Amino acid sequence: MARKKAEREREIAKKEAAEELKRQHEKLLKEERRRRDLRSSCQNSKVRTYACGKDGYRVIKYFNWDYDFEQEKCLKKVKRTTDKC
Repeated sequence: MARKKAEREREIAKKEAAEELKRQHEKLLKEERRRRDLRSSCQNSKVRTYACGKDGYRVIKYFNWDYDFEQEKCLKKVKRTTDKC
């Protein structure tokens, strides 16, 4: 009798552990979806190439928008490079 009770308790504990893992997994998936949606809400990246200057170089600017989860908004990052004409 005690053996059956112990087996039943083990089965219940296993089911509860499995359900808890499933809840944690669903919570992680929900957070991942939320983060992906926030990242995709930012503007698309752009490249701007400027005309050649008198010195024989031109400026190229890369505009990237990334979501900053600490500030909870999209932030623009600009990378500037120079290239020979």
